[in-house]
Amino acid sequence: MEEQVCVIWAGTNGYLDPLPLNKVSAFEEGLLSLLRGKNVEILNAIRDSRDLSDDSAAKLKSVVEGYARRLPDPASFWARLGRQDADARHTAGHEEETG
Repeated sequence: MEEQVCVIWAGTNGYLDPLPLNKVSAFEEGLLSLLRGKNVEILNAIRDSRDLSDDSAAKLKSVVEGYARRLPDPASFWARLGRQDADARHTAGHEEETG
């Protein structure tokens, strides 16, 4: 159940939209592998609470965005998503503050 929650969250928040249909399954599998490994606490929290808390959703968002940045063409992914990469937003904001 907790894995389905994570994949559905990614889909309903638009992270699957930029992907060609034939790449969605690979994205899901890669994301779940990452969650099962280094981020199992997110899955455990969802399973134990039977809910996606704001804290778990924030952690999940961070994992999904980090995973998306590791895709073969992350700039294209973010452009098709209609968003700027979180790292690029941070850098741009930092340059504005110092420039």
